[in-house]
Amino acid sequence: MGKLFKVFFTSIRQKIIVLCAVLIILSAVGIALSSVLVYKRSFYNRFESYVGDITKQTTYNMEVNIDYIERLSRDMLVNTVVQSNLQEVNRKRLTGYELRRIHKQVEKELEPDALYDSYVISFSVIADKGEEFTVQKVVGSKLRQAYSKEEIYAANGSTVWGLLEGNDICISRAILNLKTMKPIGYINIVLEGEYFGDIIADTSTSYTSGSYVVDGEGIIVCSNNLKYIGSRFPVDIGTIRTSRNTYYNAIDSEKAYYYKGKVMSNGWQMVTTIPVNEFDRDIRQFTHITLIICVTAILLAFMGSVIFADRITKPTKRLLESMKLFGRGDFSQRVEITSRDEIGQISREYNSMAGNIEELVERILNMEISQKQAEIEFLKMQINPHFLYNTLDTISWLGTMAGNQDVSEIAIALGNLLRAMIKSESIITVRQELESVRNYLFIQGYRFGDKMQVTYQVDEAALDYVLPNFILQPLIENSIIHGLEPKIGAGHLLIRIQTLSGMLSFCILDDGIGMDEKEVQLLYRQCQVEKDRSSIGIKNVYRRLLLYYGDICGFSIESRKNQGMKVSFCIPLELEHKNNQK
Repeated sequence: MGKLFKVFFTSIRQKIIVLCAVLIILSAVGIALSSVLVYKRSFYNRFESYVGDITKQTTYNMEVNIDYIERLSRDMLVNTVVQSNLQEVNRKRLTGYELRRIHKQVEKELEPDALYDSYVISFSVIADKGEEFTVQKVVGSKLRQAYSKEEIYAANGSTVWGLLEGNDICISRAILNLKTMKPIGYINIVLEGEYFGDIIADTSTSYTSGSYVVDGEGIIVCSNNLKYIGSRFPVDIGTIRTSRNTYYNAIDSEKAYYYKGKVMSNGWQMVTTIPVNEFDRDIRQFTHITLIICVTAILLAFMGSVIFADRITKPTKRLLESMKLFGRGDFSQRVEITSRDEIGQISREYNSMAGNIEELVERILNMEISQKQAEIEFLKMQINPHFLYNTLDTISWLGTMAGNQDVSEIAIALGNLLRAMIKSESIITVRQELESVRNYLFIQGYRFGDKMQVTYQVDEAALDYVLPNFILQPLIENSIIHGLEPKIGAGHLLIRIQTLSGMLSFCILDDGIGMDEKEVQLLYRQCQVEKDRSSIGIKNVYRRLLLYYGDICGFSIESRKNQGMKVSFCIPLELEHKNNQK
């Protein structure tokens, strides 16, 4: 697979596009699948909560109506007029007048609830002996009951709810003697089916749901699907009450989710059904939308990856072309930096490298030119040097003959100094360098006399190590001319050479007029500018040390105004024989 990838996709641009396309497709598929799963779980939870809330609210509204009917029947149970008249009817045989009087009294108690409540069809009180007291909206209608007197009495004063023909609801309840607690009759209330049906009809969802009120025996007593009222619910009501919300085959053989409410005070229970295909409809719709979005995102991302690949490869192509030209000798080649990313950083480093190489080539060329000029100057200096030596020897002889030993010694010291200056060796020992320094200071001693005192602090172990020729004299000359000579009064010069931490350390310290911080910084800058003709001595030493040893030499200038100046540097420890082998 890797070989095929290398064969068919040879450019970075192609590889980036293919890799981006694969990553985008995999990411899109993964996001789409996870989104559908998360949405399905979230939607099911929200859907279950939504339908559950509707079922709970409907159950609550129905319980309010049930409590109202329970209160009506309970008020009638304790009604003293009803109690006394029923006991009288059951106790003796009454005349027609007495019976009409009792009818009038009892029915007067029933009229407020029977005639003024729009859902009440009839409100009846039946004595134990069978005498019926009824108030109804349709005069002459026959008494309708869902339960027999024995079934009502068996409930021992509790309300029994039943279904009548025409989907009307019948509520019956035994009337107990408040003293003996024995039945003396019963109440029979007939309600319109809309008493509960209107509540279910007001239950609205965005789904074609079925709402069913099922009694304790599994009979549907109320529903928004009227054709199923009175039929048995297809799932055992005990199973529904003990199971979690799930789905079964609905009444019309269509799979549906069942959501149940709590069992009401009369033993009824609300069950809401939602067809499974309607629930899955939203899932399918979301899945289709997700797929469309993913396909669109893949196409847009693929186009973006092509543009992205072009933006990445264009700078690399420019960089490659510039490197080719640079390799052919065009050191002025640079690339335009258009970004701050890794490509931009590479371009920046390439420009820096190209600049350094160009500067290095120019420096080497200048060094070669300088070296040639130095060789020419050195050859000029070596032209018949014996004439100069002989002249100095003559001056020394004349001084001796004239009895002026000082002149003779100065001439000898100057001759030795000149011999050291024009030596062909570029590397000498510390011992040899100190000999040149002493000759120079010997000559300067005649000039300054007691105005200048010199102290040497030199480790004996350092004398056989080597250093560049004539490296200390310019620094000592700088201290005398610019530090000690302008000073009023005597001055002191310290020359310290020692070995420290594997390095050969040099320090030239004077107590002359010194410099302030700005002058020190200016001196540093003059040392670094090659064509600057200022501070030639110090700059010559600085640049020679830099050429020989690089930054490791640690060339340092420290000074304070009127407190003197300190110049120090260090070089690696090298013995003379090792240097000769090199």
